[in-house]
Amino acid sequence: GFSLIELVMVVIILGLIAAIAMPRGVSAVDNARLAAGYESYRRLAMAFEAYHAEHGAWPPDDYAGNVPAGMELYLNETEFEKRTPFGGWYDWSTDYGFSVGLGIYQPTAPVSVFDELDARYDDGVRTSGRLQIKLGEWFYVLRY
Repeated sequence: GFSLIELVMVVIILGLIAAIAMPRGVSAVDNARLAAGYESYRRLAMAFEAYHAEHGAWPPDDYAGNVPAGMELYLNETEFEKRTPFGGWYDWSTDYGFSVGLGIYQPTAPVSVFDELDARYDDGVRTSGRLQIKLGEWFYVLRY
């Protein structure tokens, strides 16, 4: 059989391996969520850009979770109407100090997630660049 010391050593080694592996697993999940969230933002923003290119104007502002009038042909309505990867709902807005932006209304993810998103894909400053926070909403700004 095994001595008590050998069993204790095995438990300690397994604990160390778990302690090293666990943060990497969580980090991989966070990385995947950030990438999925940004890709969703980018894909939806491209749909609004296509609408603007074809019509010479932006669609009208609408409530969070509602597909703006005229956008049915440009985006996946199901994606726009469901909760975002960061919680909350997509919100097409024209009234936050920039011309137009795609917001996330009532995000449930902590602001530190937005900060990481901003640092990876933009300028790392919440109040400037393409990614901004205005009145608690997270925005992907299309035009200033």
